[in-house]
Amino acid sequence: FLDIPMTHNEVKHTVQETLNRNDFDNAIIRLTLTRGVNRTGFQIDPDTAPTLVIHARPHIPNIVHQKGVQISLINTAASRLPGLNKNLKSCNFLLNILVQELSRQKGSMEGIIVDPDLGVTEGATSNIFIVKNGALKTPSMDNLILEGITRQVVLEIAQTHDIPIEQCALTAEEVLTADEVFITNSGIDIVPVIQVDEIIIGTHQPGDLTCFLRNKFLKCVEASH
Repeated sequence: FLDIPMTHNEVKHTVQETLNRNDFDNAIIRLTLTRGVNRTGFQIDPDTAPTLVIHARPHIPNIVHQKGVQISLINTAASRLPGLNKNLKSCNFLLNILVQELSRQKGSMEGIIVDPDLGVTEGATSNIFIVKNGALKTPSMDNLILEGITRQVVLEIAQTHDIPIEQCALTAEEVLTADEVFITNSGIDIVPVIQVDEIIIGTHQPGDLTCFLRNKFLKCVEASH
């Protein structure tokens, strides 16, 4: 484990200073803790102080949520690191970067990894949900899928409102024939998907259940402030 080299109040102050230095009406803040500056090579120096990096970037525009986005299915093996828990947030993003770049080359906002053995797993930066016949489906958790915070909140909202939920293996065909598709993460919250590669999803507009869940999600965010 790494110790943050700042107190809680110092982190809050530095986050606010980062916001003040940037001219964003609405921003996403990312905190990254590293082992600090080490010598070249792979040996860990236990005496080196960790480094905290605070990065700000503009939030995605509201039009993205209003109109929906295109995503791509990328056929590749999900990242497997023996002995490393997937829920450990590390900077090992090589596969994510490659998947994101492939999806952007196809004109998509996000790429979804389709493992040859496990089927649909997760996006380069997101979790994926589909809606079929009123039921909400998402890949079940394992060591190849990051359990996103927004993913968990969506499941809690669905459970509260008696929306059928299935956490199960998901195939590419199920995504392509879904009534609705959306992706989630803490930075973008819930983004409707209206097209997967060349396939139109539903009515080519954000679906009713997707919009309902996002509305409830935003209310949860407001209530937590």
